[in-house]
Amino acid sequence: MENPICLGRRGFIKYFTEGAEEAFKTPGDSQRLDRESDWEQRKRVEALRRADHPPKESYRMCKIKKNRSERRSSWRILRGNCLLKEVIEGKIEGRIEVTRRRGRRRKKMLDDLGDRRGYFHLKEKAQDRIKWRNCDMDAPQQNLEGFITTFGVAQAVGALTVILVTVWAGHYRGGFAWRSNVDLEFNWHPVLMTFGMIFLYANSIMIYRAFRNNRKRRLKVAHMLIHVIAFILVVIGLVAVFDSHNLKEPPIPNLYTLHSWIGLSAVILFACQWASGFVTFFFPGLQSPLRATYMPVHVFFGLAGFIAAVIAALLGLTEKVLWTLNTNYAKLPAEGILINFIGVLLVAFAGLVMYLVTEPRFKRQPLPEDEMLLTSGRE
Repeated sequence: MENPICLGRRGFIKYFTEGAEEAFKTPGDSQRLDRESDWEQRKRVEALRRADHPPKESYRMCKIKKNRSERRSSWRILRGNCLLKEVIEGKIEGRIEVTRRRGRRRKKMLDDLGDRRGYFHLKEKAQDRIKWRNCDMDAPQQNLEGFITTFGVAQAVGALTVILVTVWAGHYRGGFAWRSNVDLEFNWHPVLMTFGMIFLYANSIMIYRAFRNNRKRRLKVAHMLIHVIAFILVVIGLVAVFDSHNLKEPPIPNLYTLHSWIGLSAVILFACQWASGFVTFFFPGLQSPLRATYMPVHVFFGLAGFIAAVIAALLGLTEKVLWTLNTNYAKLPAEGILINFIGVLLVAFAGLVMYLVTEPRFKRQPLPEDEMLLTSGRE
């Protein structure tokens, strides 16, 4: 110990005070102090351990808070879905009308959705959560293997048919004229009807699958314009055949053969199809549920009109060759062989077209542009 004489007054007092504490300290006091220091150290260690590893109660509280947060999020989603469902069903049923500033109706993506699948069909599919989760909408997988080849063969067969009919009417039947020669005026009828009612008609049907990468509205316009051109050619062909009957001396009766009945029925069906399709899909355009309902009818009667036109052409060729060649037809002259070959090409062309437009693998899939919200009110 230091010398107390050299410490001064404050050092002297501190020296004797600490000395007194050391003098009166017992062994129990030392143990108690050791225990208190150990306890404080253990408390510090325990606090650090709890900070790194919370107890089970803390885990339980965190889980409860997490579940509450998830329930709140789920409630927001369900509430939003219920509102969306109410808006969709109201729009489909006509209870909710979305309009612009001037009151004109604004068409949305739901219109295209109704065109393609139908809202109620999608609603039924949504009940099966497994299919909905896997995006299995029973849509046929698009596989274009063999499409280009088949389409090219169909185009070649159709073009060859038109060329051969033109050669037959121009070479074997004497050529073309108008009312100056009613016999030659008739020759316009098979050529125009074959080109318009069969070849152009078939191409207007196949345009959605042949040009699948184009926007749907452009395909609709092209589909309509091809039908217009075909209808003009058909009208000219009908005028030619009626003139050849009415202006002939003596006049020939009209519309008494099976060819004329089926052919006129095909033309009337063609005109009705064009008018109903124009009103339903182009202008002014009906509501989505009505368009979706009418689409299968439009497709069916469109194919029916095409098949009726092919049947009428076959009957017309048979009638013409029997009336002109008479008994010589049995000897297989060149004209008779040519007409038979034209009939075979017509059947082949019809079969190829029907295969291309009914094969599910070749069906046009909607483009991203078709799925957009079309604020212009057009598809």
